[in-house]
Amino acid sequence: MVAVIDSLLKNEKLVKPVNPDASNYYLPVKSLQFSGKLGLEHEIEMEARILKVTGTEDYLNTDDLRDLDGMTVRLYLNPAGCGPNDGIFFSRLAYRALDAHSLIPEKYRIRLEIFSIGEKPVGENIEITQ
Repeated sequence: MVAVIDSLLKNEKLVKPVNPDASNYYLPVKSLQFSGKLGLEHEIEMEARILKVTGTEDYLNTDDLRDLDGMTVRLYLNPAGCGPNDGIFFSRLAYRALDAHSLIPEKYRIRLEIFSIGEKPVGENIEITQ
């Protein structure tokens, strides 16, 4: 079972998780569709795989984005930390990989597959596009 998330990359400094490994880069996801559905009330670490990165403009879709496909990343969930949205924050290591490919918040969409939340696999199949 996996959760597939497809969302616009954003940048946030104020409501990121308390974990010092959390970067400012995150994906917003409707809380009712993710943390509410899975019963997640507290910040938690997750593991995921990037499925695809696409630019919002044609000129941003360069060949080097394919280097990110299949990359395993650590994420940190801040449930309902961004208003009605959960914030799924990238680790600092994942941020460095995204930054090395010059990804700019609000200009790229990231589709990823979350395969573990905390120490457990995802309990049900979820697909969210935001």
